[in-house]
Amino acid sequence: MKKKGSANLSIMMTDMQGYTALSSGSSRVEVIELIRRHNELMKPIIEFYGGHIIKTIGDAFLVVFDSATDAVVCGIVIQLLLNEYNSEQEEPDKRLLLRVVINTGDVMIEENDIYGTAVNITARMEGLECFPGGSIGISESTYLLINRNEIVVEDQGEKELKCIPYKIKVFKVPVEQQHITQIPIKLSKLVSKDLKGHTNKFDEIMEEINGKTGEFLNNSRRKTEDTLKKAKDDFSSIINEKKSMLRDELEKKKDEITDNIKKTSDDLKNKLNSKFTEFKDRFKR
Repeated sequence: MKKKGSANLSIMMTDMQGYTALSSGSSRVEVIELIRRHNELMKPIIEFYGGHIIKTIGDAFLVVFDSATDAVVCGIVIQLLLNEYNSEQEEPDKRLLLRVVINTGDVMIEENDIYGTAVNITARMEGLECFPGGSIGISESTYLLINRNEIVVEDQGEKELKCIPYKIKVFKVPVEQQHITQIPIKLSKLVSKDLKGHTNKFDEIMEEINGKTGEFLNNSRRKTEDTLKKAKDDFSSIINEKKSMLRDELEKKKDEITDNIKKTSDDLKNKLNSKFTEFKDRFKR
């Protein structure tokens, strides 16, 4: 692909059906795994058929091809591979339903990105009900350029697309009716190699996450135990201090009471002695 200027290219856009709902109900690790699995399946096929990846956004790919036939065949092989992949998945959440749409036209190329009406038409085609997840849709401009002896299509008629001032005729490419019924052996080996590397890498990531989680839990447990021990020691120290203060207070009160009793006793004794003396003097008289 040229680095700058204009070119007539076949533009492929892909997106995963139900990705928004799936990602909102999944953990970050699960979403990362889903995207990685999707990317590892897609990239070898795109490169095998001469596609140039412009960018990826979450579950979506924007790709260009010099050949319209190569673009559509690439889309067919992507769906064949995903059908095979999905058949091996026991959990529904791990299955991938991909929508592939392709349009051909002039684009402006600037800093490894593409612009123009042809790009906008491709993006709007993704919203057509006739192209659900698991299907391939192409525009008339692509249909006119493909090898029709190699690719079977179904006419879907003219469709109105948002912000496009004229109707666009579109075609569906039914995967089950194609002459291509299996993935090329060479490509199959490439995908298997990438998936194996991806699986090993994911296992390493999960092992690292599990290790860090275990370390975090152990550290938290130790910190909690240390905090509880310190709180227990502090509480015991406070109790002992209060006991000591209470003991001192009781001793002080005891001394005061003893002094009061002695003083009262002395006063009473003095009064009695005084009365006795007074009575004794009266008796002498």
